[in-house]
Amino acid sequence: MTNSDLRRLLPLLLLLGASLLRAQTTPELRSPGPTIGPDGGELLVRFTAVGFSPSLFASWRIQLAGRTVTASTASSQTSAGETVVTAFFGPLTAADSGSAVISYVPSGGTTLSTPAFPLRIVAGAPEIGVPPASQSVAAGRPAQFLVTAGGTAPLTYQWLRNGVPISGATRNSYVISSATAGDAGALSVVVSNAQGSANSAAAVLTVVLPDPPAITTPPAAQSAVEGGEARFSVTATGPALTYAWRKDGTALPGATSAQLDLRNLQLSQAGAYSVIVSNANGSVESPAARLTVARAANPGRLVNLSVRTPLAVADEVLSMGYVVGGAGTSGNKSVLLRAVGPALTAFGVAGALRDPRLETYVGSSRTGGNDNWGGGAALRDAFAAAGAFPLASDSLDAALTATVSPGDNSVRISGAGGATGEVLAEVYDLTAGSAFANPTTPRLVNVSVLKPLAAGETLIAGFVVGGGAGKRLLVRAVGPGLTAGFGIEGALADPGLEVYRGSAATTANDNWNAADAAIFAQVGAFNLPAGSRDAAVVLDVSPDAYSVQVRNRAAGGGVVLVEVYEVP
Repeated sequence: MTNSDLRRLLPLLLLLGASLLRAQTTPELRSPGPTIGPDGGELLVRFTAVGFSPSLFASWRIQLAGRTVTASTASSQTSAGETVVTAFFGPLTAADSGSAVISYVPSGGTTLSTPAFPLRIVAGAPEIGVPPASQSVAAGRPAQFLVTAGGTAPLTYQWLRNGVPISGATRNSYVISSATAGDAGALSVVVSNAQGSANSAAAVLTVVLPDPPAITTPPAAQSAVEGGEARFSVTATGPALTYAWRKDGTALPGATSAQLDLRNLQLSQAGAYSVIVSNANGSVESPAARLTVARAANPGRLVNLSVRTPLAVADEVLSMGYVVGGAGTSGNKSVLLRAVGPALTAFGVAGALRDPRLETYVGSSRTGGNDNWGGGAALRDAFAAAGAFPLASDSLDAALTATVSPGDNSVRISGAGGATGEVLAEVYDLTAGSAFANPTTPRLVNVSVLKPLAAGETLIAGFVVGGGAGKRLLVRAVGPGLTAGFGIEGALADPGLEVYRGSAATTANDNWNAADAAIFAQVGAFNLPAGSRDAAVVLDVSPDAYSVQVRNRAAGGGVVLVEVYEVP
């Protein structure tokens, strides 16, 4: 750039510099205007600081007719480049009336002062100085109202909304931390002392509410297969939205997002789904979207329960229960029952029960039994069909097949001649998978085991979910509920359960959730006492082998009932 270029630009640079200088705001304190205060009380003054932010370490002083008083407290709030300062001075008396000046005195720097303003300290009955000012705030934002008044101290204050006293609003300021529609109205204050009272003019608080929600894309109808998945979603406009999904008009606990995912669907989950979208200014419910759930050709189902446990004392009995049925089903079911002792030795199990025996029951009536399975071809075929490991023909293990009717069935396992040792008890469903394409084919809807546990012992019950689709199950470990419901003494005090898929833990519980009581009723499980230390979980599972491990969370042992129910 040449010298001649600089000479041409110099006038422009000078003009720009002058413009920038004019744009700078000169720091100043503006006058609060005519002010009144109470005789013998603190003076409240509000005024504006422009062009600077007051330091927290500075002091505020008021120069009166004959003395200077430092503010006891001061606060400030900045908006749009201006700072409103609220300061309290005093106590003052009527002798302080006259011309006053407020000064800002920083620890270093220039002192700033307001122009002189008239100050009147009022004795006698209250007199309103500056009334509260009207304002408009958005819902959820704070609002503050102030009043200045004179009169002989002490002064008392009572704020009113639409002429009705506001509980607890008894200071010279009234603060609303988060405004709602119910806070809107005409706000005034009554200032009183021993000589009388004065009412302020009303200030109007307007609370601007958010737009009510509007649904732009409602949930759409869905079709799925039993054991599959479905997803509903909603799109809505409006601030601060909340969601509550419903099925057939009943709220779904925990379904509170814009998307509802349903996994491992059961036939009972078919129905009409809607969602209520809400915010502070209203709510709207979507049209219902129907979910259709088709029965799977090979539905998920319980096909096996097995328990390996010691029979520790002579004549100890292990009881396993199984319920045949299901809504809409009919007819009998073929099952395979086994009590395996000697065959466990081949798997490296020490101390196996030498000679187990089993007995079958319907209710309390004995219907059959076996001691030494005998090596028959029909049983060998049943082992293979069920996927059970083979037994030696001459072993003393026990096994039988039975055709059972819908209802409660059980098998009781003990050691022949009072023998003790490790035993594996098994229940298998022998129904061919293809039969379940017919919805009337009965299923194993509940399997259970009742067993005394020694202190420190863990009961492991395995179960298998078969078929080609997932299943929802209820798993319980009941101790205190046995005493409360059936008078069984010596029940396990605090059972806890863990569910595993293979070697991977999937869920656990110690002390059941009261929200699951509705599931208990749905599957026909007996009630548990409110607040009891029994354990229960509801879980969705895919076809596979699972186990539930139960142990006492408290000291000692006791009787425990482990149950697995299908949830329709």
